[in-house]
Amino acid sequence: MWIKRFEEAEEKELFGHKCLMLVTREVSRASEAGVVYLKDGEETPRHSHKDQEQTFIILKGRGLFYAGGEEKEVEPGMYVFVPKKVSHGVKALTEEFVYAYFANYIDEKD
Repeated sequence: MWIKRFEEAEEKELFGHKCLMLVTREVSRASEAGVVYLKDGEETPRHSHKDQEQTFIILKGRGLFYAGGEEKEVEPGMYVFVPKKVSHGVKALTEEFVYAYFANYIDEKD
């Protein structure tokens, strides 16, 4: 078991935005987790992953989530799942937008 406080997490940039890395590939071969902070109007580029599924949990603020050609507004308490190979991205609609993401690496042969 491995327990950390958010304040203890390594800070890095994810698409140019602050991200606290909670679990890295160095710790777990099959998963990664982080908390991403966006400001109003900032967004992550639309992209996809051939080797991972992702789950997002909205923690603070509101955002617009893009996935697989759909756009949905999201807010705290909401959960988003994105299968591998599905294009996705997010845009902040409030002064501060914070979400946690969890990436599960799977066999890219699937």
